[in-house]
Amino acid sequence: MKIALIVDNPQRDLLGMVYLARELTSKNNDVFLVPSNLRFYELGKISPDYVLLPNLRWHNIKLANFLSSKNVKIGVLETEGAFVDNLNRFVNAYSKDIDYNKIVNNWFFWGNEFKNEFTSNLEINEDKYTVVGNPKFDVYKDSKVTKQNQEILIATNFPYFNSNLNMFSETFSRLKDGYYLNNKNLKDNYNYQKLLFNKTLELVNGMSNKYPDHNFTLRPHPFENLNKYKWIISENVKVDNSELSHVALSRSRLLIHFVSSLAFEASLMQINNVVVKNLIKKETLNSNNALLGIINFVESSDALVDGLNNLMNYEDNKDTTISKFIHFDQKYSSSEIISKIINENTVTNISNKDLGSLKFGIANNDRFSGTKYFIRNLFNLDLRLSLRFKNRVDIWKNSYKYFNLENVIKIQDNYSEQLLVSYFDDDSTSIRFSKN
Repeated sequence: MKIALIVDNPQRDLLGMVYLARELTSKNNDVFLVPSNLRFYELGKISPDYVLLPNLRWHNIKLANFLSSKNVKIGVLETEGAFVDNLNRFVNAYSKDIDYNKIVNNWFFWGNEFKNEFTSNLEINEDKYTVVGNPKFDVYKDSKVTKQNQEILIATNFPYFNSNLNMFSETFSRLKDGYYLNNKNLKDNYNYQKLLFNKTLELVNGMSNKYPDHNFTLRPHPFENLNKYKWIISENVKVDNSELSHVALSRSRLLIHFVSSLAFEASLMQINNVVVKNLIKKETLNSNNALLGIINFVESSDALVDGLNNLMNYEDNKDTTISKFIHFDQKYSSSEIISKIINENTVTNISNKDLGSLKFGIANNDRFSGTKYFIRNLFNLDLRLSLRFKNRVDIWKNSYKYFNLENVIKIQDNYSEQLLVSYFDDDSTSIRFSKN
């Protein structure tokens, strides 16, 4: 079976997708890691039997409809996860006018709370879903912090005030919709993030000056402009968000954040995580966000600076409710469970002709799809080259969603048994896994 795993945000998702790709390859499947930005173009070339999508919001539902109509099996693993202030609001980003049971073969949920919210709101049949956990967290089973790790990791999240996005771009619009912001509360959010950004700069400078022997890594949100952190002039502070999260955590003794999902990963590695309480909105503090049960709160920035060395000692604050949001199977890893379920699908071989129009960015329900297809096909304007003659592959390679063969090989190095990994074709985009 040819299986395509769509990688949305590599910093968040690549590790789990590599783990899953290995499991699927070990069961004699032909597995491909496909960039989300280029999914139409790449799937049109690969012609997979099964596609695992990171969500069914926005443009993915159109693609899933088209693939399903061509007998391609569809799976959904919602990679943004269960750590949100309001699960109902998160699920409402999905359209309720769609019969998902006719499109999706397998839903994979991280935990019961997430599953309950999705299945009740979207009326998903019981035989369509499984609570499996997240393959990304498989890596932390044997990971432990060491006394040699001295770095302090600071994760920020100011994508509106400190944005590297064009306000009129599709990505900014989706970010705004994802946070359920209208023009008024977008302005409020911008002003709040501006205040928080400046306070964060003061906090980082204060810590770095008081503790010159400690090394600090500031890890901004992928949508942030790194140049705005130039006011941090200390030699012991590095600003970098290019590494995979587990790599950054592996060097750290402490995580400072603003209610980030990294807190859960830190807890799996027995790294303490700290939030300054008076820098967090009351809406979040009073929410049902599962992360609140595993956070070590300090009241103020001064308390954090003064008590920094003591806070580097791990405190297990895990609340029992976390198990409702993140599932762990004692016997099997999440990758093993997902792989087994995918392999239970009966598939028919899909031909390049069936999916060929995707290379031109065309799915059946596109407006004027026939005309677009004729023009693109006539002039061989595939989706690699947009109608405005912009090279989409080059655009992707210069975005935060870019990943390459070297990234995958680095993750592979953690395994004793190595699989062959290579680029699918000369575009050097999708990555193929195969047995030796």
